[in-house]
Amino acid sequence: GVNIGIELAHPNAKIPTYAHEGDQGADIYAVEDMIIPSHSYGILVSTGIKMLIPHDWAISIRPRSGLSKNSTLRISNAPATIDQQYRGEIKVLMDNIGDAPVAIKTGERIAQIILERNYQASYHRVESVSPDTERGEGGFGSSGN
Repeated sequence: GVNIGIELAHPNAKIPTYAHEGDQGADIYAVEDMIIPSHSYGILVSTGIKMLIPHDWAISIRPRSGLSKNSTLRISNAPATIDQQYRGEIKVLMDNIGDAPVAIKTGERIAQIILERNYQASYHRVESVSPDTERGEGGFGSSGN
C-alpha cells in the first residue's frame, strides 16, 4: 500500500481508520463537540489531522452513507479534493439541510477519505469536437432514464 504520514495536530485527533478489511474509504473523526444549526451551509468541522500525501496521489473526502442516511448533514463540496502539496489541517465542509440543529460529538466519524491516483491531462484547443458519435450532444436524460 501507499504510506501516508499523519500529524495529529489536536489532542483529540485520531488517525483515519478502515472499518473493515478491503474498504476503500477510511473514516475521519471530529475533534470537538459542535452544533450545526438548521439550514446552515459551509460549516467547517475540524479533524485535527494533517497529511503528507505522496507525489502523484490525492485524497478525496466523501460522505459516510450512514451519516447521510441518519441525519440531515451533507458534505458541501463532496467529493472534496486534497492535493498532494496541501499541508494544513483537514477540515470537512458541512451543510445541515434540515429544520433542526444537529450535534456532532468529539470522536464521531464525520466523513471518509479515499486515496486516489493523481493523473494530469494535457489540454489543448481543437477547431471542433465532432458530435458524430452514437450519443452525440445528448445529455441529461437523453438515454431515456
